[in-house]
Amino acid sequence: MENLMLIENGLIKVYKTDKGEYVVDGRELWKGLESRQKFTDWVTARLAECDAVENEEFFINLGKTSEQGGRPTKEYIIKLDTAKEMAMLEHNEIGKQYRRYMINIEKKYQNGETAKVESNQAKEELAKAKLKNANARIANICLKIAEQVSVPEYKQIMYSKATEVLFDEMVLPLPDCERKTYSAEDIGKVLGISANKVGRLANANNLKTAEYGKMVWDKSQYSNKQVETWRYYDSVISKMKEFLI
Repeated sequence: MENLMLIENGLIKVYKTDKGEYVVDGRELWKGLESRQKFTDWVTARLAECDAVENEEFFINLGKTSEQGGRPTKEYIIKLDTAKEMAMLEHNEIGKQYRRYMINIEKKYQNGETAKVESNQAKEELAKAKLKNANARIANICLKIAEQVSVPEYKQIMYSKATEVLFDEMVLPLPDCERKTYSAEDIGKVLGISANKVGRLANANNLKTAEYGKMVWDKSQYSNKQVETWRYYDSVISKMKEFLI
């Protein structure tokens, strides 16, 4: 399809064909929606989901080949109705903003207006949508980390961070980490026994509970890796003394 006339240059360029149809460039839509898929994968999948028919809802133009040769690129020219549906299929705020913008363009020209649609507000709304979308991705990463760790405090920290990013406030409180903890070596020095014996006593007498300590992530003694380590509260000292008598 050729002879496209640019009529709007806001969130996305909108063209008018020589038949009076309103269209957008598929590659520009893909870039604007910030899809993580390759363009060819994304556009073919979305058009299939929309049941779009070639030469009716969209058109393919062959682009120029590169200097190195090879096959010419395929450029997709997509009618506005189909482009709106493709934007909604992203299921995020950016998609909603693009769909809303294209609806406004369509309404304007259906009403016979000729002045350009004000795009500043639309761009501001898109910037907010992109920020919201980025925050959703960060929150999702925090939730995945929370599912991978077994230390309750760290799970709570990740859950708290996820909700803070999404709602811009601390919805879930951070865990209370003020109570001091001690290593097995610290406890052993007080009791006059080895760190290994502290561990054996704790395991044999079920002392590795929330009453006497907690699991934390700590630097490994033999490398820079973070490992899960049991840390004791001072309350374990008197309890261990009972088993040493």
